[in-house]
This record gives sequence, structure tokens and C-alpha cells, in this order.
Amino acid sequence: MYRLHESGQFAFVTFDEREGAHPFTISSAWQDDGRLMFLIKALGNYTHRLAASLKVGDTVTVEGPYGRFQFEGAARRQIWIGGGSASASRPSLHACSSWRSSPTAA
Repeated sequence: MYRLHESGQFAFVTFDEREGAHPFTISSAWQDDGRLMFLIKALGNYTHRLAASLKVGDTVTVEGPYGRFQFEGAARRQIWIGGGSASASRPSLHACSSWRSSPTAA
């Protein structure tokens, strides 16, 4: 099955043409339901105003996905360290079936 995005990838999202595209980590695993989720924390001027400026039915442009979060490896145990936008992908990793079925999943 072809997956349009994987856990931990990012996309450039344009909510307002005047602002242009901003990169956000995709926080949803592929479910083949046409939905894509981003967890966006209001930290800067742009993201702080974002929630108040969006409404249901607004047009959003998504370019991507880009990158790949790889957790496969020979090691039985792994430690993941991330911050900033990388933290948003963690919920999607729990939904990723290959991660859930691995012997190192905790």
C-alpha cells in the first residue's frame, strides 16, 4: 500500500498567501482517510496569531511531505532526543504499526 506520509515527516503549510509557507511537523500517521494533522504550539508571532485567524472551510496549501524519521535499527533499545517541532511527531509514532509491533516499543 502506498502511504502519502510517514510519522515524523514535515510539510510546508500556507494558511495565508501573504504570509507564505511555514514548515510544520506532521503529527499524524497515515490512515488512508484523507486527513493530515499538525500540532502547532503558539510560540512566535505567527503561530500565536494562527488559531484566531483560522476558521472551518479556509483553504490551506500543503507542500510535502519531506524528510523521514527512521527508528529502525539493530539496537534493541533506543533513546530519542528531540525538541521544538520534532516533538510534534511523537504521538504519530505510537500510531505507527511497525513501531508498535517492534520488540523495543515501550
